[in-house]
Amino acid sequence: MKKVFLILTLFLSCYFVYTKTEGNKKNYLVIGDSLSKGINEYGVASYGYSDFTKDFLEESHLLKSYNNSFANIDYKVSDIVTILEYNKSKNGVTLNRLIKEADIITMSIGIQEIYYKIENNDKSIKDINNYIENINNSISQISIGNNKILEDINFQLDRITPKANIDFVEINFTEHCNLNCQCCSHFSNLAEQEFTDIEIFERDIKRLSELSNGEVNIIHLIGGEPLLNPNCERFFELTRKYFDKTEIKLITNGILLLKQNDSFWQSMKNNNITLAPTKYPIKIDWDKIKEICDNMNIKFKFYYNENVIKTTYKLPFNLEGNENAEWNFRHCWQANKCLRLDNGKLYTCAIHANIRHFNKFFNKNIPISVNDYIDIHKARNYQEILQFLAKPIPFFKYCDVKNRKHGITWKTSTKGIEKYL
Repeated sequence: MKKVFLILTLFLSCYFVYTKTEGNKKNYLVIGDSLSKGINEYGVASYGYSDFTKDFLEESHLLKSYNNSFANIDYKVSDIVTILEYNKSKNGVTLNRLIKEADIITMSIGIQEIYYKIENNDKSIKDINNYIENINNSISQISIGNNKILEDINFQLDRITPKANIDFVEINFTEHCNLNCQCCSHFSNLAEQEFTDIEIFERDIKRLSELSNGEVNIIHLIGGEPLLNPNCERFFELTRKYFDKTEIKLITNGILLLKQNDSFWQSMKNNNITLAPTKYPIKIDWDKIKEICDNMNIKFKFYYNENVIKTTYKLPFNLEGNENAEWNFRHCWQANKCLRLDNGKLYTCAIHANIRHFNKFFNKNIPISVNDYIDIHKARNYQEILQFLAKPIPFFKYCDVKNRKHGITWKTSTKGIEKYL
């Protein structure tokens, strides 16, 4: 049975290797169970595969540092999940920090679950088929845990890793909206009528172009409802002027599209603007809109897809501001993803960029400090911006990320503060 167990460990454990950089010496991080830590015939921590890997890197003069403090002979899948989810620390250093600094990460999990099944069935096996079925069931459960861990690692790494360039950034034409959604990350349902100043817009878009050398993948022209702004065509022209290679999308609820004149549609075509409406559960003649786009050779693509009807979500706040800002940042789907440019300030997510509307409507004071955004007119270069966007900010201590809900049926808002708590 001992030999079988050793063979099983090679095939049943999740063995995950993550390499981040090319270059000379590497920071090597080990996460996992007894296969990672190493265990001898007496059940005592010994020499594991990670030690052999470390030796190889040392002999090849490639090792900068080695850390196996998050490898333990007793760790189960659930232990690793907890450590990752709550960013546990060892010797004063959090796992999140080690992951961020590591160039090579190896992880093995699942051995303890398999060993437990073998040890507890070894003396009472009456039906080999039932025994094998029990082992297979354990493997299935381990696989589920493995997938969760890998997804969580990748999700968090994506938040805290500076990007090569900005993937997409939102810029508002308006703050208010002609829909009254129950929940809106821009708080447009709470905002008073306000239009973006075209001169400030050009100043900002020009500076972002200078810093990035035009290397922004996608720009979302959005609101509120952008079509409430009577000067859309000028915004199209300026955005394309400074970002000639970027994909530019107009994000709209579509209500006002069929009221636009020929000049609007011609400007969409001339400036190569993609029409990307969100499909709400309201009556709109999408076939007619598609026909106009086809005739004008304007790109049309629903923000989600044609078969997806907009749902809503709940994004609660902790008004006391005593949440873990770093944990929230690493688990927020908007962080370092849904960027917002507003009046020279670049925000790592849309929520805190628009929190002023929430504060004014409900007479609250969730603060925004100079540490919650980066001023693109003071930034020295593009790398400084990209580095800032991958760091937690103080505002996140007011977000209650763990209690967020998604996929709620869309409905209009009663504008009660309870929807945000």
